[in-house]
Amino acid sequence: MKYPLLIAAASWIFFAIAWSRWRVRAVGGESLPDSLRILLSVAILVTMGSAAFIMRGVQGPAAFGFGMVFSLGLYMAGFLALFVMWHQTIFALISRPITDAFDGGGATEEQRPFYFKALACKGRGEHLAAIEEIEDQLSRFPKDKEGWLLKAEIESTGLLQPIVALATLDEFLAVARPEDRPEALFRQAEIELDRMKRPEAARRRLEQITHEFQGTEAARLALQKIARLPSGGWAEGNPLGDRDALVVTQHEEKIGLSTDLGARHIPRGESPENRRDQLLLQLEQHPDDAVAREELARLLANELGEPDEAHRHLEDLVAAPGQPDRDVVRWLNIMADIHLRSPAGIAPANLALQRILQAFPGSPAADAAERRITLLRVESTHKPETPKVRIRRTTTNVGLATDRRFSARRANIPGLLPDPEVPDAPPSSADPSTH
Repeated sequence: MKYPLLIAAASWIFFAIAWSRWRVRAVGGESLPDSLRILLSVAILVTMGSAAFIMRGVQGPAAFGFGMVFSLGLYMAGFLALFVMWHQTIFALISRPITDAFDGGGATEEQRPFYFKALACKGRGEHLAAIEEIEDQLSRFPKDKEGWLLKAEIESTGLLQPIVALATLDEFLAVARPEDRPEALFRQAEIELDRMKRPEAARRRLEQITHEFQGTEAARLALQKIARLPSGGWAEGNPLGDRDALVVTQHEEKIGLSTDLGARHIPRGESPENRRDQLLLQLEQHPDDAVAREELARLLANELGEPDEAHRHLEDLVAAPGQPDRDVVRWLNIMADIHLRSPAGIAPANLALQRILQAFPGSPAADAAERRITLLRVESTHKPETPKVRIRRTTTNVGLATDRRFSARRANIPGLLPDPEVPDAPPSSADPSTH
C-alpha cells in the first residue's frame, strides 16, 4: 500500500518544485505553461491510479464503503481539474475541422520586418535615425537581407562612409543564407568601384561570386561585370581609362557658306574592320562577354557581310550555360533575320524559330515565334523602300517677284498710289481718281 502512496507523493513533490522555479522567474499575469500543465495532469492521474490500487486491498464492508465514497470524490475532483486545464485544447481539436472549412484554416500571418519608418527618415535626410530604425528591426530579424542592404546603402550614399558600408555587408555575409550572399557581394563590388574607385577590389568580389556560385545566373552576371570593369587609368582620374584622349577637330565657324556644308570637317566614324578587331580582342580576354559577342555578330552580319561567322557567334551564345531566356529568344530571332537575307533562307529561319517553340513551349515568346513562322514568306519578300525626298525648285530673288498677292491695285484702297510692279491697266469705274 505504501508504494502507490510514495509514487503519488513523489509526483506531487516534483510538480511543486517545477512550479516554484517557474513562479520565481515568471512575469506577473503569465499563464501556466503547457509543460507544467502536463506535470500537474500526470500527478492527478497517478493519484487517481494509486487510490484505485489501494481500494483493491481494502477488506470489510464499512472500510470498503468508506473507500468507495472517498475514491468517487477523488475521481470527480481529478476529472474536473483535468477538464478545467484541457477543455479549450480538447474543444479546439474537435471543432478545428469544422472551423477550417469556413475560415480557411488557422494559419497565422508570417512575421516580417517593416522599414517604412527608416525610409521616411532617409527621405528627410535623417540618416542616423534611419539606421537606428533598421537596427531595431534587425535585432528581431538578424538574417533579413533587405535591412542589411538598406543600412549599407545609407552608410555609403547618405553618410558617405563606404568603408563602414563594406563592414556592414561583411557582417551580413557572416549570417546570410546562401541564396542571399550573391546580392551582398554585388553590392560590395559596386561600392568598391563607384565609391572607392578600386576596380581591382571590385574584381575580387565578383570573382568570389564566380567561384562560390559556379553555373548559376549570379556567376554569369558576375562574369559580364568583370568584362566591363574599367582599367587602372580610370581609377587615377582619366574617364577613358588607359585609352587615348579624344581629339576634337576645330570646325569652321561659317560652315553654312561652304560648298559641302562643312562635311569635310566632320570626323569619320570607326571602320567596321577596326571595330571587329577590338571586339575580337575583348572576347579573347573575356570569352564570356555576351554583349561584345552579340555586337560582333551583328557587325559581321550587317556591315562586313559574313553571315556564317555571325551565326557561329550566336550559336556560342545560345549554347552557353545559364543564359537568360529573354536573351536566348532574342539571339534565335537574330539568327532568323540573318537567314532571311539569303535567297533560300526561309527554311533555316523556320528552324531557328522552331527552336524557340521547343525550348519555351507555351510562353509568350513561343506564341510570337509561331506567328512569325506563318509570315516568313511575306517577310522574306518584303524589302523596305528608301524614302524619297522631293526638292521643289524655288524662284530666286523672291523679294523682287512681280506676282504680289496684296498689291495696292488689287486691294483697291482709296488714297494709295498704284503698285509700280503691276503693269498699267485701264482705270476702273470704281476708281475715285477718274471722277
